[in-house]
Amino acid sequence: MKRRIAITAALACWFIAGAGRAALGDWTPPSDNLLTEQQLHVYLATANDWLDENAKIADALSQAQTPVQKGAVLSDLDQRHRACLARHHITEAEYNWIARRATAAWDLAAFLHDSYITSQADFRARADEIVSRMRQAQTRAARYALALKEDRQVMSTEDRTAAIETARSEQQSAVAQAEQSNEEAQTAALQADQDDADAKAAQNLADDPPDDVSPVDRADYVSQKRQEAQDARAAAKEARNQEADAQAAQADALAEADDAGQIALQPDIPITYDDKAAVKAENQAALAQANAELAQCQIDLQQIAAFQSTLKKSLDDRTRQVPAQNLELMKKHFDDFKNLFAPSGGT
Repeated sequence: MKRRIAITAALACWFIAGAGRAALGDWTPPSDNLLTEQQLHVYLATANDWLDENAKIADALSQAQTPVQKGAVLSDLDQRHRACLARHHITEAEYNWIARRATAAWDLAAFLHDSYITSQADFRARADEIVSRMRQAQTRAARYALALKEDRQVMSTEDRTAAIETARSEQQSAVAQAEQSNEEAQTAALQADQDDADAKAAQNLADDPPDDVSPVDRADYVSQKRQEAQDARAAAKEARNQEADAQAAQADALAEADDAGQIALQPDIPITYDDKAAVKAENQAALAQANAELAQCQIDLQQIAAFQSTLKKSLDDRTRQVPAQNLELMKKHFDDFKNLFAPSGGT
């Protein structure tokens, strides 16, 4: 409020200490230190009246040109303050007594209203977030520990579906390759059989030439058939090698098809040694990370508990100094006193 902003440091000190220099006078404070609602009403009216007086004095000070003029403005502060108290029918002693109790009650009420409630809400939100992280980390730790024990890979639903589709595609390709290799092996086997038959026929003719071969041509004929038999045997050997290669390729393709079929059935179970080693290392790393996060969450929760304990101790210390009735009255008139004690938060 503008009327309060102009108050000088000297006047602010007067407002706070005010007539604290005076004796209790003819007013005796209650032994229970309890405020009444009527006292708060009178105190609020008096304090606001005195703030208005302070604003007038501050304005006069701002217009004073010399130290003498400024001294003249401040010369009757006591008189002005007593006049203010008289207008509201309250003694200086009672006013100061109420001010001290109201200030203490306001300090506690403001602490509860702002710092304590906000901090507690922040603590709860932070703790909830940490507990959520802990549960997720615990779930991951349990999942990877079991996967490590069972030698399997942890997979998401999407990864599992993709792995199954890939395995089935590879299985189909491997089966097709096996069928092709089988056909090649059969073709090579037939060719080898034919070459063996040709070699035998040629060798028989070389060993027993036909009667129509003349004695003059016999030697050349035998040599030729022996060469044909040798060439046919070489061709048969080559065909047998091709048959063996095709059979080996068929066996490899069938093994690949079998592995792909196993993967399609259980995509999270590694088959090869390298795959098993890689999955084991992945599970160990993920388990270590989950356990590390769990440990950090425990530390974070302990820190929050320590902060809460400190805050609670501060609240207890403040509460011991303020009667419950005074606090409740201050809560009831919180906005009124907010304008008085915390003008920056007012209008």
